[in-house]
Amino acid sequence: MSYSNFITTPLSKGYIKWHTMHPDKDGMCQLRISEGFYDEEESYTVLSVTGSVTEDGWFKCGRMANTYEQKQVLFPDIS
Repeated sequence: MSYSNFITTPLSKGYIKWHTMHPDKDGMCQLRISEGFYDEEESYTVLSVTGSVTEDGWFKCGRMANTYEQKQVLFPDIS
């Protein structure tokens, strides 16, 4: 996991992209953002993604090495 910073508009759509270096044949991902500024704060919002996802927002990912994947997300309106 790594940290990133970006600016977006609430309720806008955008893409999140990642590179898989160490695959997992059963890999599942969930995209979420923190509602706070500190690592110890465990308040997260699961991002709404396009495509095939479970009820909890999990989707297949990271199953092949040296590949890039991306999902389109809807950024929430967090106050």
